[in-house]
Amino acid sequence: MQVVVLGDFGRSPRMQYHALSLADQASLEVDVVAYTGSTPREEIVTHPHIHLRLIAPPPAWLGRCLPRVLALAVRVATQLLQLLALMLIRLPRPRFVLLQTPPCAPSFTVCRLVSFLRGATFIIDWHNFAYTLMGLKLGETHFLVRLAKRYERVACAGAHKHICVTSAMREWLREEWNVENATVLHDKPPAFFQPGISAHEAHDLFLRLEPILDASDARHPDDLTTRDAFCFGDDDTGGAASTPITTRFPDRDAGKGGVDGGSSRSLVSPRWRLRSDRPCVLVSSTSWTPDEDFGVLLSALEAYDAAATREISSSNAFNAGKRKVGKGRGFRTSTGGPLPNLLVIVTGKGPQRSMYERRMRDAGLKHVCVRTAWVESEDYPKVLSAADLGVCLHTSSSGLDLPMKVVDMFGAGLPVLAARYDTIHELVVSGEEETKNGKSDGKTKKTKKKRNGALFSDANELAAALTSLLRGWGEREIELDELKAGALVAAESPRWAEHWEKHAAPLFRE
Repeated sequence: MQVVVLGDFGRSPRMQYHALSLADQASLEVDVVAYTGSTPREEIVTHPHIHLRLIAPPPAWLGRCLPRVLALAVRVATQLLQLLALMLIRLPRPRFVLLQTPPCAPSFTVCRLVSFLRGATFIIDWHNFAYTLMGLKLGETHFLVRLAKRYERVACAGAHKHICVTSAMREWLREEWNVENATVLHDKPPAFFQPGISAHEAHDLFLRLEPILDASDARHPDDLTTRDAFCFGDDDTGGAASTPITTRFPDRDAGKGGVDGGSSRSLVSPRWRLRSDRPCVLVSSTSWTPDEDFGVLLSALEAYDAAATREISSSNAFNAGKRKVGKGRGFRTSTGGPLPNLLVIVTGKGPQRSMYERRMRDAGLKHVCVRTAWVESEDYPKVLSAADLGVCLHTSSSGLDLPMKVVDMFGAGLPVLAARYDTIHELVVSGEEETKNGKSDGKTKKTKKKRNGALFSDANELAAALTSLLRGWGEREIELDELKAGALVAAESPRWAEHWEKHAAPLFRE
């Protein structure tokens, strides 16, 4: 069995889950053909029946030193030779060849040739379309984009079976490219994404990640450390704890050092419950590519910061006469104020990361602390479970795929703010919806899905959603709590292994 990923396998979670299911549930020996890069999950690396056959990616200097068309031709030729040498000569004969697409060139041709010569079944797993991704950079009318679309349409006909990520994509493939009977395999979170991390576990997690987060190039020079800006414990029961936590956040509009001269207090908590004056933890995972406009989130954070500055400054003025100078303060200047400070953690690797980190660093936000980091696959589920809200900027170049990061967030019981496009409704419930659920006594049953997120079209809508969901933080039940309840319901849906066994396993047993 060959699993082909013409990219960084460590950053391809769906294909990692495929490999595990093929090895464990279909009892196949799995050879993973992919580029070197990020380390896959430990279960992959240590699995006795999964073998990583990694190749070096084309050199980065191609795009810098050669004209675009020539660089693309050299890249494709290099990939063609690498794949043929490995799949056709070095590896044992496979029963199946499973290809992730995009990209499609030259992998469609190579996989079809290998399958033909070695008598294997060729299966394509459609995540999106390569020509639509090219169109983001070159424009839809560029001759390379038109050529890529023609190649993708013609070459995919050589596959024996097809898997796709949404029902809408299956219908498009059938209507536009005559691909019949594609199997819909929705992304599902595996079992290691679970809600319910404890405050103590979250505290230990963020202390361990502190060096990684504080090394972020998005950090503003005036920002305090992650430890200063963040705390999960509460000390209202007294006593002593093994690890004291500093809970100070830069409040630049209140003067240097804050209202009370910048003092901080060490908090201890035998009971380890969430602090009422802690920040809201917002997580966004991104590949830093053009189909995820991170500028939308940055502009929304700037608008949120301006609103929080106005409201917290007003609250400071109101409470100034009630506090004694030198008494110290917690993370927020007034417990249960109108809007919380935000700790924003952005995970992922990609080409546009450095550009956006410079913008974040220069933004000079007062009540929003941004950190960028590559979080290892073992820690990422815990970060999601410890967070309060997720943000997804994926808009889909084709409008037919769904972001797996939202699936993971729901698996961790995390509500999501997601960019609006046509098929996102297959995943995110932004309003109460009625769904048909079979028939009983001749009547169609209807159930109501709970809200598990909200959608936005631009930075203004995202900023408005943030302020609406978080208003009243620490004082009372807020709108975010309703979304959390819906996300917990979503977390109870079937997991990857169960879903794969029902929909994908039959393709590998025929």
